[in-house]
Amino acid sequence: MRYLLNGDDGKNSTTFTVWVYPEPWCFEQTPDEEKESAVFPLSDEGMDEAFAWLLERFEAEKERWSSALQGMMHTIANSD
Repeated sequence: MRYLLNGDDGKNSTTFTVWVYPEPWCFEQTPDEEKESAVFPLSDEGMDEAFAWLLERFEAEKERWSSALQGMMHTIANSD
């Protein structure tokens, strides 16, 4: 499982968005339908909430993340 955190309004952000997406591609190359996101307040509590959400997403879809990793390893092994 890959993830990305980004402030929603540059230096004036009061919220941030967290995305999760599968291997093997970078965020920009991953199709939007394979990404999930949630918005959190830009605070210590919001960071705790985001971390809890990331853990929940990982636990809820372990098979998805495992199969994405296996697919990535297959892609790398067969790239000759």
